[in-house]
Amino acid sequence: MIIVREWKFKEVPRPNTRLWVSEVVVDALADLDGSERNRIAKLLKRYMERGFWNFIAEFDCPIKSEHGIAKGVYRIKYELFRIIGFFDGNDHTPFIAIDAFLKHGQDVSEPEKERIRSVGKVKESRAWRKNE
Repeated sequence: MIIVREWKFKEVPRPNTRLWVSEVVVDALADLDGSERNRIAKLLKRYMERGFWNFIAEFDCPIKSEHGIAKGVYRIKYELFRIIGFFDGNDHTPFIAIDAFLKHGQDVSEPEKERIRSVGKVKESRAWRKNE
């Protein structure tokens, strides 16, 4: 069972998309240098405030479906950093972030695809719970 906790920004008291993150995501972000981590946090804050659904598209958008690898799984990108998760419900809120990693090139490697598939399995089996 993966435990997720809500990630909040005091500047966004009522986000259009609530973001829940696992310890894996928190640790991956902590491994980045401070300036990169701050840029990603700023982007996530903007996505939460406006609603993740406004940033989803097939091409050239920061949030994209990974349906070719795992049904219902999405990735949030910043350069080569990826946050992998899914929406809990049909209204694109909240977003449950289960995994995060730094890609080693432009193409998705087989180990990265396996991590995305693992997130899909977590979604399907509901092997996560919110720590409220």
